[in-house]
This record gives sequence, structure tokens and C-alpha cells, in this order.
Amino acid sequence: MRNSLITGLDVLNDSHKQSEGMFGCSSVSITYQTKIRSELIKSLPDLTKSDIDIATEFYYALNTKKDTAKARNELLKRIAVLYDMTRSYPPGSLERIDALKRLINFQKILRSKFTADEVKASLWKKPYSDNSLTARTEPIKEFINISLVEIAPQSLPGNIQKILKTVNIETGLTGWDYVRANARSIIFIPHMDRTIRSVSAQDQGTAEELTWTIFIDPLGEIFGLPSPAWSIAATLMHEAAHLDYYNKNGNDLKKMSFNNNEKYATIKTCEFYVKLIDFGIGLSKSDKESIESNMKICKANIEYYNGLLGLPPDDMSK
Repeated sequence: MRNSLITGLDVLNDSHKQSEGMFGCSSVSITYQTKIRSELIKSLPDLTKSDIDIATEFYYALNTKKDTAKARNELLKRIAVLYDMTRSYPPGSLERIDALKRLINFQKILRSKFTADEVKASLWKKPYSDNSLTARTEPIKEFINISLVEIAPQSLPGNIQKILKTVNIETGLTGWDYVRANARSIIFIPHMDRTIRSVSAQDQGTAEELTWTIFIDPLGEIFGLPSPAWSIAATLMHEAAHLDYYNKNGNDLKKMSFNNNEKYATIKTCEFYVKLIDFGIGLSKSDKESIESNMKICKANIEYYNGLLGLPPDDMSK
């Protein structure tokens, strides 16, 4: 599955070129801009009107070769403003959440059109370099009745920490090491899709790459009850893998394709499930059955991404 935004805009661009060749009039350009805006509003629902204006001008300039440098600069300025907001507001505040979800939406553009170095060079404040977020430091114990909480990784509930610390995903590297190395902040937000409209009700997590932030929905999709610790640990691993992939490959736009990124994170998740079963960690029979079912889904998804990337079904290269 390709990034739906990029796919939609590719189709629009082809249609625009055909229309321009046939009619060659200014009304075609106006119609093209309107269609770009419509596609952006549909694909990036968390952006404000002014965000959409900037993104529309960027794509219009990109595909018509008009004032491309100016449009790129304006978009990067908006990213810098949002990044600054994430640093200016307190952890867990609605203002910080708003800036983060807008950055998550902008990622669909940034990943395909800007290298990581280009984006980071435009920021007014230095990127995060350590676990310096002043979030709560005491471990949280449960998720029942929690409306929203933002924590540093070391404040994860003890049962989740135990799983991550026990599972060695590589020699000398635990899941705990991996999450802490790649995430600076974790935001638990029940019914995440109601706040971040660009995610679906089936998504248990998402990540924002510039701020190294992971969002987790602690509630299960079906009954709205707290998800088991192993499920949240696996989601943390999956989202940390997205952050890891961006840090390693952010300057290679070909590698930063949606399919490559998702394949990498899915392989990491599948590997975690295998180790989780091996170590056991007091899992019930029902837990093991659920994990084994998830492993089958992961493997099927890897085969799917391999197909889109033109690779053999069993290719496990990262």
C-alpha cells in the first residue's frame, strides 16, 4: 500500500499535464490547485487551513516548476514553527499534542520530498539529543480512566518495562534498550483516532520523527478495555522501529518510501514476537495464541510489502 497522499497527487499531476496540453489556459491551473487542496484536506485531516494553503502551494510549485524554492522554504518554515511549539508547551498539553499531530500529517510530504538533513537544518531549535523531556518520572501503574498522559520512556509501567527488559532482540540489546534509544517521549492517548484523525481506529500507535515521540492507544480496539502489556510493548517496538529507520535512512529518499519503512518496522515487530514467545514471561495460553496470530499477520504483511518492492516473498532484508 503506497502513501495514499502521494498516489492521489501523482494521478492529479498526470491529469493536469494532459489538460494543460489540450487547453493551455489559466483556468486549468486554478482547477489543478483546487484539486490539490481537496486531496490534501482528505489525506491530511489534522492540518489547519493555513497548513493546507502552504502544502497546496508547495505541490503546485513542485509540479508546475513555478517558484519551487520559495514554496519549499515556506513549507520548511511551517515545520520549524510547529517543531518550536512542541518544545515551547508543557508535556501532555493540548497545544503540544496539536503541534505533534500536525507534524505527523506533514511527514507524508517530508518523507518523499525532503532529506532529514534539509528538515533539521531549517529548525530554529536544535533537535532532541537526549531524554531531556520534562515529563513525569514516576512509573504509571495502569491505564484505566486515564484521559491522556505523556511520559519519558523510563516512566513506563513496570509490567511493560519487565517485558521489554527481558526480551533480547539482538545480542546485548533488549527491547528496553531499543525503545529508550529511539524514543524521547511516549504519549498514551485513549481512542487515539478521535484526536489524531489521520490514524484509524485499528491503529494502536503512531510516531513523530522529528521529536522522537511515540503515541500509544492503551485501549483495545474491540471492547475499549486496556490492552495487555505484551501488546503495548510490541506496539512500542514497532513505532520505535519507525523512528530508528528515519534516523538511519532519512537522507535517502528512495529508502524512505512508505513500503520500505513499513517493512522494516514490521520485521522488527515480528522478531520481537518470536523472542517474546521464546522467553514466555508468564504469558497465558490465550496470550500466546494471540501473539502467534499476530506473527502470522506480520509475516503476511512482510510478503505484501516485498511484492510491492519487487522482492521475493520471504525476503527479510532491512
